Parts: sequence; structure tokens; C-alpha cells
Amino acid sequence: MQNAAGKQALDYTLVQERHQGYQIEWAVRPSQSSPGKWIGSFHAFKEGETSIATWIANLYNDPASAQRNTIQVAKAQVDEKIAAKGPH
Repeated sequence: MQNAAGKQALDYTLVQERHQGYQIEWAVRPSQSSPGKWIGSFHAFKEGETSIATWIANLYNDPASAQRNTIQVAKAQVDEKIAAKGPH
């Protein structure tokens, strides 16, 4: 997969466990606008549901922090989506 400008290939990594039935893929890369900083992206998907995908706007000091926080944001957005749907 490439970023919107098609300039950088992204290697997404699949989270082995599911969160609320969603699989989460994430990628981190160095920031192009802030040298020495890292940004993250994720894609959360579940069969029969609309996927969630976004770049995380926060800058992180290292790839591990970017990864950890990207996964946390992904899980929070999945939780928000489920809460917005309400009880079944």
C-alpha cells in the first residue's frame, strides 16, 4: 500500500488478536515534515462492517511509541464506532 501521494510504500502489520471482532493493521513511518519524528496509520476491518482507516496526526519520538499509540487510537475508534451503533 502507498500513501496518498504514492511516494512511500507502507508495510502494514496485522495485530494477531482481534479487538471487538475487528482485525487491526498498522504501519509507522518517519515523518516527512518533522525529521526524527514518526507517524502511524491504521486500518481496522470486520466482515460485514465498514472499515476504519486513518493517519494519526500526532508525532512520536520513536517507532515503538508510534506503533503503540496508533494501535491504541485504532482500538478507541473501533470502540467509538460500536458505541455509536448502540445496542443490537
